[in-house]
Amino acid sequence: MPYRQNRLARQQLERRAFLLEERSSAHLTFLVRTVAIMVLAAYVLLQRATGDLAIYYTTFAGILFVSGLFQFKLSLSLGEAPLTALRIAQLFFITLDLLVLAVALVVPSPFAPDAWPAPMQLRVATSSFLFLIVTFAVLGYSPFLTLWSGIAAAMVWMGGALWTLSHPGAITLTRETVAASKIDAVVAVMLDPNYVSLIAAVQESLLFVIAGGVLSVAVWRSRRYARQQVNLSAERSRLSRYFPADMAEALMAREKERQTVERRRAAVLFIDMVGFTSMAEQQDPRTTILALRNFHSRIAKLVFSNGGSVNKYIGDEVMATFGAFTPDPERPGAAERAAADALACAIALADDFTAHPELLEGAPETAIRVGIGVHFGEVVVGDAGGEQFQELAVLGDSVNIAKRLERMTRNFDEPLVASGATVAAALLDDSSDVPRMLRRRLLHGGFHPIKGRQSQIEVYALADAAADGQAGAPETNPDHFVLPQTDYERR
Repeated sequence: MPYRQNRLARQQLERRAFLLEERSSAHLTFLVRTVAIMVLAAYVLLQRATGDLAIYYTTFAGILFVSGLFQFKLSLSLGEAPLTALRIAQLFFITLDLLVLAVALVVPSPFAPDAWPAPMQLRVATSSFLFLIVTFAVLGYSPFLTLWSGIAAAMVWMGGALWTLSHPGAITLTRETVAASKIDAVVAVMLDPNYVSLIAAVQESLLFVIAGGVLSVAVWRSRRYARQQVNLSAERSRLSRYFPADMAEALMAREKERQTVERRRAAVLFIDMVGFTSMAEQQDPRTTILALRNFHSRIAKLVFSNGGSVNKYIGDEVMATFGAFTPDPERPGAAERAAADALACAIALADDFTAHPELLEGAPETAIRVGIGVHFGEVVVGDAGGEQFQELAVLGDSVNIAKRLERMTRNFDEPLVASGATVAAALLDDSSDVPRMLRRRLLHGGFHPIKGRQSQIEVYALADAAADGQAGAPETNPDHFVLPQTDYERR
């Protein structure tokens, strides 16, 4: 049954998966960043600079490119180097990018005309360029780095405004000054080339923080959605190994119900490879494992095709159930159909291994026999296991009886022994042709003692494995096929 690791272990696996995702996105981030810097540099050169100014601004673009290259190399270490050191390095490079870009935007070029005052650098709407660094952080798939990029952009831009205001001759307006002054005086100050608007700088810095926060939430939501999809995919993959596809989807849709403990009427099937131990002693380990995988695969295919679920692989033994995990166990006829499906599957398994006893193609020495036991009754379904690992288990006396019936096949020298309760329930199934097949294929074996029970149990064994499906095949002799005398009733 599917195992669930404890919460801490799953979180560690998810954290590593996201680190690897950050690493895999490093190449894309570097490409996007390089193209963006080239476009930005081309725009600035066309708008502002030729000659020395071109060299000046191209130098900043080059610094940003080199910084991006270092970050790309750094991202390749994700999942290998200590996470704390990597995060500190990433924070450093994000802050460095913002500082480099802020210097290019705030500090006047030494090649600019002498009459160009420093405060004018803040008057040409250049703060929006800092959003580039914030968007680059989004591509890193880290909410923390994205949030930090917004905060760092705000600090850098506010620091640039305060540095500009510290220049001799720089002026600003406060809310109190504006409220106490006439409009003409306020306008005159705002038109002064040395005017620095701290109010605008604060607003722009606040927008950086808000944008970083919103984008970090978006990244967090995308990670959460990815985590949910990964968990769903993993759960679907695990369930698909034990249940048919439609049943796996239904169980996933009813996760809470699946985790509850409840009693159900279900059929339990055990199938065992007779002589596996001696075969394993004679074969090399690789051949043994391949044979065992083939054995399990053939069983799972027929169990799934008959609506059952594989519950346990116990070496060369497999336990399957029918009706234990159906989403609608109380549907009229569901229990009877489960019993019919179990017997149909058991007969199909017996026929398959009788007709094709070899486990590996081209290796007749691996030919084997199987023993199959089937019983229908009440079982307990629920999570079992310790704190770290759990499994969805099927427990109860019905499981023990099915196991005993499988061992009884050695006494009958037949591949299949089913309990009378299973046959009685299956004969009441009116949704398939299984009851007709049972009358052809099963022989009454009488009442037999079973280990662990005081009363004897009525059993049926498989008739000729090749009889079913032949044209004109007669019904089993009615003297041999007797309806089971059990207390089973349709409920």
